[in-house]
Amino acid sequence: MDVMGIIDLNEEIGDLKELSEGRAMAAIPVGSKYRVIDFVLSNMVNSGIKNIGLLKNTLCRSLMDHIYSKKEWGLDKKDERLHFLNGIYEGNSRKKDKGVLEALQINLDYLIKSKEKYVVISGSKVICNINYSELKDFHIKNNADITVVYKEMGNEDCKLNKFNVLILDEGKNINKVQIKSKHNQSNKVLMGMYFLEKTLLIDIINKCNSKHKDFLVNGVINNIGKLKVLGFEFNGYMKKISCIDSYYNFNFDLLKEDTIKELLYDNGSIITKSKSDAPTKYKEGAEVSNSLIANGCIIEGKVENCIIFRGVNVKKGAYIKNSIIMQNTIINEEAVVENIILDKEVKIQKGTTLIGNLEAKSIVPKKTVV
Repeated sequence: MDVMGIIDLNEEIGDLKELSEGRAMAAIPVGSKYRVIDFVLSNMVNSGIKNIGLLKNTLCRSLMDHIYSKKEWGLDKKDERLHFLNGIYEGNSRKKDKGVLEALQINLDYLIKSKEKYVVISGSKVICNINYSELKDFHIKNNADITVVYKEMGNEDCKLNKFNVLILDEGKNINKVQIKSKHNQSNKVLMGMYFLEKTLLIDIINKCNSKHKDFLVNGVINNIGKLKVLGFEFNGYMKKISCIDSYYNFNFDLLKEDTIKELLYDNGSIITKSKSDAPTKYKEGAEVSNSLIANGCIIEGKVENCIIFRGVNVKKGAYIKNSIIMQNTIINEEAVVENIILDKEVKIQKGTTLIGNLEAKSIVPKKTVV
C-alpha cells in the first residue's frame, strides 16, 4: 500500500481526571489488556501501511514501554518501521498543543525521504476498526485533494457540542466545519483522520504561517473552496475517549458480543503487547457473570459486569460490580467495590466498601491503599 501513516500523540487529553496523571492519552489502558494506541496502530498495520511516524509528547515513558519492541505489530523490520518523531512541547504541558503541522515541520526530512505517495494522519483518542484501503480508494476515485473521515452520530450517541462536525453537500464536498459549537448544524462528527498526497501535505506545512499550526484549521478549513475537500463516512463502531463517561462507556461496550466482534476482529485483529501471564485461576466459590477478564488473575469472590486487567486478585468473599479494575490490583476479603474505576496496583483492604455514583464516576488513583 503506497501510504505512510502519521500518529499524533500531542493532543489534548480531555477530562480524564486521575487516569491522565503521568500518562499520554495513547497509553491509557482499555478493554482488560489493551492501550488506546493499539487501535490506531493496528488499523494502519492491518491496512498494509508499513511506514508509520509517531509524533511523541512529553508523557511517553509507559507508552514507549508498551510499543518500543515494535515486533507485535511487525514493525521491527528494515522495510517495515515505526519511527519515533519529536513533537512540540511547552514545558511539561501536554494541553498546549501547537499543532501537528508544526511537529511535522521539524520532522520534514522524514516526510521528504519517505517513498510513499500518500499520507494518512490520525490522532490517538478515537477508537475504531477502520480499513484505510477503503479510504484510499474513495480518495482516488473521487479525485480528492484532502479526504476527511467522519461518523454520523445519533443525538443519543454523544453530546454533539463537544465535537467538531462537518457540513457536506450531496457530492460529499465539505462546505463548512464547526468547531465544538453549541449550535452545531450537523451530526457528522470528525474522527481526526485525514488522507492526502504527501506532496500536498509538505506544501501545506511550508505555507502555514499561523501561530497554532493545526491541520484541521490550516489544512482543511482554510482550503475549503480552494481544494477538493471531501468527507468519507465511516459506518462502524466509533468511540472518542475525551472524558471519564466516554472512557467508562467504551469499556462496557466491550461486554456486548456484537461490539467486541466488530471492533477487535472484523477488519483485522487489534494487536497489543504480548505478555506471558498464566491463564486466570477461578477458585472454589468464585462467581463471574458478564465480565471481561484478562490473564494472570486470581478470582475467589463474585464479579459482575466488570472489566478486569492482568494480575488482579479478587479474594474470597469480595464482591465487584459495574467496575473497571486495572492491573495488579488486590481486592481483599469481604470488600465491596461498585461503580468504581480502580487504577493499577490499588489495594482495597479487608471489609472495605466503595460504592460510586454511575452519574459521576469515581476513580481511585494508582497505588492507593483504601
